[in-house]
Amino acid sequence: MNVGRVFKRLLLITQSYECLKCINSQSSLKNVMKYSRWTHRKPAKVLLSENDIDPLTKENDKQIVKRAARNIKSDFLLFKKPLYQTKYGINDEEMSSDDENKIEENEISGTSYTTLFNSDTTLSQLMLKVKSRKTREKYGIMMLEGKRLNQDAILAGLLPKDLFFSRVEDVKSLSMPSGVINLYKITYKAMKLWSSLETPPGVIGFYKIPQNNEIKEDINSIPLTIICDNIRDPGNVGAILRTAAGVGCKNVLFVTGCADVWDSKVLRSASGGHFRIPLKQDLGWNDVNQHLSENISVYLADNRITIPDHDDLTNSLSLLPYYNVDFSASSSLAIVIGGETEGLSKQAVLLSKHHNGARINIPLANELDSLNSGAALSVILFEIKRQLLLVKNQRISAERKCA
Repeated sequence: MNVGRVFKRLLLITQSYECLKCINSQSSLKNVMKYSRWTHRKPAKVLLSENDIDPLTKENDKQIVKRAARNIKSDFLLFKKPLYQTKYGINDEEMSSDDENKIEENEISGTSYTTLFNSDTTLSQLMLKVKSRKTREKYGIMMLEGKRLNQDAILAGLLPKDLFFSRVEDVKSLSMPSGVINLYKITYKAMKLWSSLETPPGVIGFYKIPQNNEIKEDINSIPLTIICDNIRDPGNVGAILRTAAGVGCKNVLFVTGCADVWDSKVLRSASGGHFRIPLKQDLGWNDVNQHLSENISVYLADNRITIPDHDDLTNSLSLLPYYNVDFSASSSLAIVIGGETEGLSKQAVLLSKHHNGARINIPLANELDSLNSGAALSVILFEIKRQLLLVKNQRISAERKCA
């Protein structure tokens, strides 16, 4: 860029002789930029023509601008170190050949990693790709923060595409899989800038979002399917996935309208539940019905005690306390849980009626209306598992007596 042209434009815009005197006295550009009030001052003199002569310097307007440009260029080089560009990013410090060799030789368990400078945009570009649901679906990647969450994903068979860390010790504790992984070491300050947590955990990993058939069903799972209807709070979605994985459910189905299961808040609250149980999201009710068997019993987790008289469809289903339901009588079960604000949809009630279901609730004390979706589902699921295990143990005991 032509420095003289820049300062000529500056002169024409401000028409400030005070600024030119500051530049003419070989003051640095840095000091001029810090002094912000000069742009609002009235000029001491307006130079109307390039032929007008300054009585102090005996120079015309054009000569002043040229000399000021030369002075500023020399002052700029005094306080600004030259930038250099490498394949590792941009740094504002001088770099020797030894520094570049050190970057090449950095290794973690035999895998090389790259040290990124603060001005590098590798992390920022990836964070923008996982910022919203639309971009996550477009690029097919998700972001995991923390050693524990990344370790759970790796143990589940997922391969990180890019892994950022601030301390080498944090990455050495991970069971790094074999494969091509881009490892980047960044400053803690840079990680804090982009982390969604107040205290960054020190490790950020980017993974390809698993497809529907990549997470396999556990052979010891119980015949229980969770259907989420209008659950829009990410914390509740994560709690449901964590509970479903802990109980050992068959799968979790998310109807259109629920929060994105690959949102960072959902991933944190689920604590690895995503990688231990099959899940499907953005399903229509026709799609949900295709994932259910004909002899399945569908129950609605409903906290409403009284239903309006005009709601004949909901009133046609019986309401039972969860501990009075014999869940072991069914060979296959499904529980539909709704959001705290929106509740259950009409389609959920129709599904339960079609599969000979019922409404179940949790009686509460102290005049409380309801629990949040995650807590309510936990109570019901562990009661179901208790009943199923009780029947299983009784059957095993009977077989041993017969033997």
